[in-house]
Amino acid sequence: MNHLISYDGIPEELIHEKSLLEYFLPVIRADFRVLETSSNLDFKPLHIPVSFFWGENDKVVPMDSVILWMKYFSNEIKLIPIEGGSHMFISAKAKVVAEHLGDILLRQTV
Repeated sequence: MNHLISYDGIPEELIHEKSLLEYFLPVIRADFRVLETSSNLDFKPLHIPVSFFWGENDKVVPMDSVILWMKYFSNEIKLIPIEGGSHMFISAKAKVVAEHLGDILLRQTV
């Protein structure tokens, strides 16, 4: 839990709600297990449109690591930096993320 809290991944109000956190802990652990084991798998790069959201203040995934994601796709990735965003920026920057998602969806329908 301390690891997840260090990512700014849990709202302050929930940090002290032990029963709720324990309920979600198996799911969180499974997510981390997938991340730890999937990097060793063989893969064929996907040819799909990709928009990669990245928090500019992300201390967990620096820009060097973001670039490594390119190997999973055969086409160009559109990097969308989120100003002031940390690793778990989605709730803190929900409006900005929603605006970018709206732009992406509009481009795909035009």
